[in-house]
Amino acid sequence: MDIHVSKTTVREAIEFSARLRLPEDVTKAEREDQVEKTIDLLELREIQHELVGIPGAAIGLSSEQRKRLTIAVELVVRPSILFLDEPTSGLDSRAALKVANAMRRVSDTGVAVLCTIHQPSKEVFSCFDSLLLLQRGGRVVYFGDLGEQASQMLAYFEKNGAEPMNPKLNPADYMLDQIGAGTTARENQRDWHEIWLLSSENKALMGSLEHAEGGKPTIVPEEAPHIKFDHIFSTSRRVQFMTNLRRFFTVYWRTPEYNFTRFVTGIFQALLLGFSFFQVPNTQAGQLILVSAAFMSALASLMSINSAVGNVIGDRIAFYRESAAGAYSAFSYFIPLLIADAPFTLVTNFVFGIMFFFMVGFQTSAYGYFLVIGLIYALWAVATGSMFGAISPTEEIGLILVPLMNSVLNLLAGFLIPASAIPGYYIWIYWINPNAYYLSGVLKAVLTGLQFVCTEDELAAFPYPGNTDDTYEFPDCESIPPESTRTSLKPLSKSS
Repeated sequence: MDIHVSKTTVREAIEFSARLRLPEDVTKAEREDQVEKTIDLLELREIQHELVGIPGAAIGLSSEQRKRLTIAVELVVRPSILFLDEPTSGLDSRAALKVANAMRRVSDTGVAVLCTIHQPSKEVFSCFDSLLLLQRGGRVVYFGDLGEQASQMLAYFEKNGAEPMNPKLNPADYMLDQIGAGTTARENQRDWHEIWLLSSENKALMGSLEHAEGGKPTIVPEEAPHIKFDHIFSTSRRVQFMTNLRRFFTVYWRTPEYNFTRFVTGIFQALLLGFSFFQVPNTQAGQLILVSAAFMSALASLMSINSAVGNVIGDRIAFYRESAAGAYSAFSYFIPLLIADAPFTLVTNFVFGIMFFFMVGFQTSAYGYFLVIGLIYALWAVATGSMFGAISPTEEIGLILVPLMNSVLNLLAGFLIPASAIPGYYIWIYWINPNAYYLSGVLKAVLTGLQFVCTEDELAAFPYPGNTDDTYEFPDCESIPPESTRTSLKPLSKSS
């Protein structure tokens, strides 16, 4: 699978594989030497500092270069056998030959290369030493050495009744045509599977698998040492953690479009909400507006959830490949992901908090608490978005689930519906709702000790009992003590 982290370079991808998949007893010098040999063997020296990019994009590696990189990240861990599934598929003849030559060089180092291949060219076919040819249904037609220019395979077919091959033809096309898998149908098609079963080559092959005394076929000799692994991973959790953390910091630094978009969006939201709640007065109507402003202050963090979904899904398939190869655990991947994202999230929300807080006019003494709880809430939002990115089958489904979750959390945060009015079968959502705890914390900080006053239009006039000449008005303010209400009475003329 030619999938790699798009924002890493070719060299970094190979070094990452070597750092996490080679045993920890391999010294740094030995590991670096192995990386250099692998780069030269796969002829990646000229592109070692290029970004991998996204498949099919204009910027990044070509399909052929990506396949060679895939071979490199596996070869750098010094395997004894390398399995490849149709490494030349989707490539033109020139690119396919470069990949085949790379496999040939790997094989010459002593690594067994086993691969499936589909309709190879004559030049690609000549790079292979042995062939297992299967007919439709998985039935063996030929299994053995090819020989120089496929001479041994051609001799087998001709010996068993096949017509001689034209020297100008491709041996791969010739053998497919003989077994009935060519481009044209053949009359009186022979059953090459039965021919193989009765052939001397098959008998010699089966004989090589038998014990001299018992006659029982065996693949692995009984005297071969048993392979045992003490650990699932080649490196410790600390090494996995730090290696992933370094890569994530590098990836985020090379993704300015993602971080710059979040930063600009945060400033825009701060200006939009700041001017909407600009310098709220400490009046009876103002206290309701301040509650609304505190509720809307969570908007910047909630927007981070959507962006985190796409960010995680973009590299999730690379996580599947690397974790399946035993490079690291899920814990050693996602925790560094959140830590690497934290500085960019904190900067964005720090700027948003400064602009929004002072534009609204909250009391200055609450700024420290407002900033801290806002940053904690922002980290929760990014972690939640990463969770949805991890569990959603596609990015589209993830971006549908996130607004649904936000709607439920906002509805049951105690603002739109007071906690006392939330139905009993929903109240459990309120008690586990991060939005509710954020809102209650912010309100406690910005409203505690704040003095509210009454404007002229918040005063109510009524006739004083037993007096028909004058009327009196008093503030209709529950927050003002009764004694204040009595002292604020003032006579009004009847005309008023």
